[in-house]
Amino acid sequence: GGPGVGYGGAGGNSYGGQSQNNPYGDSMNPGLNGLSPRLFKPPKDDINAPDLYLPLMGFWSYVLAASALQAKNETFTPESVATHFSWGGAVWFFESLLVWVALRSLSSSRVKVSAPWLDIAAYTGYAFVLVTVQLLVKLVLTSPMSSGMLIGQTVWGAVCSGVFIVKTVKRVIFSETRLHQNGFAGLGASHNYVLLALAASQFPVHWALGRVV
Repeated sequence: GGPGVGYGGAGGNSYGGQSQNNPYGDSMNPGLNGLSPRLFKPPKDDINAPDLYLPLMGFWSYVLAASALQAKNETFTPESVATHFSWGGAVWFFESLLVWVALRSLSSSRVKVSAPWLDIAAYTGYAFVLVTVQLLVKLVLTSPMSSGMLIGQTVWGAVCSGVFIVKTVKRVIFSETRLHQNGFAGLGASHNYVLLALAASQFPVHWALGRVV
């Protein structure tokens, strides 16, 4: 699932759409010549506002699934829960930082491309849902073919995360640049390289999170 009911009072800017004629619904009001500040609906009134419910549930499910996998391998200790929590949180933070830096790298003296931190955390946190599935597959598979299936499942999860990040960040970039005179075209081809780098980053992220000893 995509972003749903927004979290209250935490930045909750929406980049989603509510109308076929206007892909950004009524969440933003560009004003005269599209240069005035944006006006966002509060998250409780915008179903497209990012939320942290699924990312947080995915994060805790990741911690539990990683602990269960260690228990199966007889390497689990009580400290393992804290280790998985810290490791997952660190990866989540650095992935969010990467997205933030990628957005800011597209900014110029005339165009500022950015997003609230909690919005970025919501976007990047969906990777935990796919990594949890990856760990559960590893938990139940014991056949000789399991290694190949695990690699395929990891690649599939990374591709899904990459597609989601690219589509989401591209929509953020478009919503930021459409308020300026040159608009999206003013970025040239630089945004394509940024999106490609973000998509590629999902492979080491999934490998790092799924590598439970």
